[in-house]
Amino acid sequence: MEKVLKKIVSCRILYYTAAIVLLMGTYYLDLKVDLESQNALGGNHLKYFLIAAVLIGIVIIALTIISKKLYKKVEMHIAYIILALILGGIYIFVIPLFAQSDEPAHFYRTYQVAKGEIISPVIDNAYATEIPQSFVDMVQYNSETKRREYKKYYDVKEMMQIELKPEETTIIDTVGNYHGTSYLPQALGIKIGMIFQLRPYLTAMLGRLTGLVITVLLLGWGIKKLPNHKLFATIVLLSPVAISYAASYSADNVLLTCIFLMLSYVMHYRYTKEKIKKIDYVIFAILTFIIAISKMAYLPVIGLLLLIPKECFNNTKRKWGFSAIFIILGIISAIWWMKTANINVNVGEATNTNTWIYTNPIGYLFVLFRTTIDSCFDYVANMFAGHFLCHNQVSPYTIIPLAYIIITIIALLSDENKEKTTFMQKFIPVGIIVLSYVLVSTAMYVYNTSFKNGVIIGVQGRYFVPLLLLAMLFINKKRINIEGHELTNVSLIANFGVYLAMMATFFI
Repeated sequence: MEKVLKKIVSCRILYYTAAIVLLMGTYYLDLKVDLESQNALGGNHLKYFLIAAVLIGIVIIALTIISKKLYKKVEMHIAYIILALILGGIYIFVIPLFAQSDEPAHFYRTYQVAKGEIISPVIDNAYATEIPQSFVDMVQYNSETKRREYKKYYDVKEMMQIELKPEETTIIDTVGNYHGTSYLPQALGIKIGMIFQLRPYLTAMLGRLTGLVITVLLLGWGIKKLPNHKLFATIVLLSPVAISYAASYSADNVLLTCIFLMLSYVMHYRYTKEKIKKIDYVIFAILTFIIAISKMAYLPVIGLLLLIPKECFNNTKRKWGFSAIFIILGIISAIWWMKTANINVNVGEATNTNTWIYTNPIGYLFVLFRTTIDSCFDYVANMFAGHFLCHNQVSPYTIIPLAYIIITIIALLSDENKEKTTFMQKFIPVGIIVLSYVLVSTAMYVYNTSFKNGVIIGVQGRYFVPLLLLAMLFINKKRINIEGHELTNVSLIANFGVYLAMMATFFI
């Protein structure tokens, strides 16, 4: 009897299963209460919720069972690719098409890129493109006449029935200030749908699928390139926010991928000190260009190239020359894109805000400080699984992002970098993080916040996921010894909790 009890107590799968059952029961009760409040308890919502939750729960339990063997039999990056594709594949269907944050706008831009319009043309003084009316009807369909992102599963049923009518077209505004390279992974799927003239829904879902697959493969490549902290990168990149956006239309996937790849290559050369290969110069140039034209707030990230040791070059002059050339390339690329896309930083109320910041820098610092103090926990929570998912429609219980914060910290402390870090090597990434944070916040203050508002509105935690990855540059000593699959299993359950929160939202 004692042996049996010991086996039960030491069985981790039992705890994972209990967590899954508790989450399922909690969200089931939440859904039931919502149905009662809307006098809709007589439908099949609860039944369908349970069926979907149980099926997904079985998949998650299966993954927790095989995760230990997976980590032993394959390399970390392969394990990440397998898990990320499965988790992301579920998100593709759990999040109704166009329900993710700003997904309709990004879909139109992706369709435009699939047509070959990498740089959006200007029609009647606005970024626009010609698109079949049937796609617009699908995006705008909403039985409750709410915002485009506010979809339900019964809306999807109707969206799937819309037929493609390529002869009926319309002009639609797009987010042309985003360069087309930010949408190439999803554009591939849309292009396939265009070639075979599939229904709009199938074409759009293909875009989600190719976007997920390409993003995950590139992130897996970055994990492979890392000399250390592979577990930390895996846990961060398996977070519900990272995976759910990879499975949706977004301009941030390519940006996150490029920043992570640049960081991986820099850490690789810091560790190996081998001579930089010619092909890697090309890779650095591509990454620099894409980062610079994607979002200017992340331009400081190019400064990571300063961390490549002099041993990777023939002499010290070449090291500084290499860094200077690529930093200049980034600045020139950003300026070129601003001029090409006609991005005007002095429009409307933004002019007054810009002037106020220039003339009252101390006042603006107080606004920035106040916002940081007020929202710091929200920023951290929303990096993983906070309430900003799907345009604030989904708000998982706090235990989910809190658990993810804990496993992320543990993962960071479970690896070591034997390479000694100088003061300058720590100062540079700190400067990059602080400067990028200030630039992101300032951009939202200028474009998304009313004039002289006391706090900055619109900053989302997911904007800082690329900067979080730079934490790998600071930890040199291994302080915690833990199996990677144990943290991954918590990650799997956290994603399951987010699935349930989404289903509870989108079923009614």
